[in-house]
Amino acid sequence: MITPSIFNEGLEGNAAAAPERKRSDEAREKQEQGQQQVQQEKGQSRSVRVGGSQMPMVGFGTYLIADEDCEQPVTWALEVGYRHIDTAEFYDNHSAIGRALKASGLPRESVFITDKISPNGKFGVPPKSYDGVLQSIRHQLKKLDTPYVDLILLHHPFPPSADRVKQYTALVDAQKAGLVKEIGVSNYSRRHIEELLAAGLPAPAANQIELHPLNTYNKYQPGLLEYLAEISCVPIAYSSLAPASSWRADQPGKSSKTEAHCGHLAVQKRIAEKYAVEEPALLLRWAFCLLPIRPAAPPCVPPAPPFSPEEDFSRWCTRNR
Repeated sequence: MITPSIFNEGLEGNAAAAPERKRSDEAREKQEQGQQQVQQEKGQSRSVRVGGSQMPMVGFGTYLIADEDCEQPVTWALEVGYRHIDTAEFYDNHSAIGRALKASGLPRESVFITDKISPNGKFGVPPKSYDGVLQSIRHQLKKLDTPYVDLILLHHPFPPSADRVKQYTALVDAQKAGLVKEIGVSNYSRRHIEELLAAGLPAPAANQIELHPLNTYNKYQPGLLEYLAEISCVPIAYSSLAPASSWRADQPGKSSKTEAHCGHLAVQKRIAEKYAVEEPALLLRWAFCLLPIRPAAPPCVPPAPPFSPEEDFSRWCTRNR
């Protein structure tokens, strides 16, 4: 498991291992300031403002973890410092997460929970109604054993336009009722979000999308990240570690890696070795550098020294443009 603290240790270790070289007083002072900032942040969960809430930037995802297996991993995640847990109606592991949260003894307000509603509307399943969305929210809150979740998302935009508007309206009303603190969407394009705004609904606070160096959105949805920044909708990356060599390597089936997903591994390994960090730390740092953060939020990363892989990734990412 990868935590913010491990990520920070990777940064500091790389700085300490950097060869001594002749530097101007100004450059030396800048590096020392960067190191001090990293040290100050060590052990603290970096966060970004989502709506009116502060969301820890690194979350523990629970996709593919069945309810009967989920309590222990979530317990471990909380013990090592995670303060953001991500689940979904489709994952169906809320009860285990609720038990782990209760057993941890942590104050409810110290753990950020992201949940998602399955809108349906595909595979022959009719779209959820307005009332169906509210019913799902209440059912999932009961299983989590919590009066609210910090962020609720519509998991995908597959239902027809009219149903999407009704479903999102249900999220707006759930927020007014205090069942959720912030509302958003997942896998939505600019067109889908503009549809909500045209209906007179508030902009989603977040849009959770698959985002990593192999899927930068430059080719399929150019300008999406810039648009999200314009409307103060925070992009949340899922499958951030998908390019890692170990990602689902031992899981047979349609979700496992194929040869087509491995062509980048040699390049990725060289970049990680250059900065003396593990692959997951490298991929998380790439996401931190890419995602636009609204000005009111704290800086998402320390100054470029001692670890700045952006230029190294640029050629790699160009392939997806």
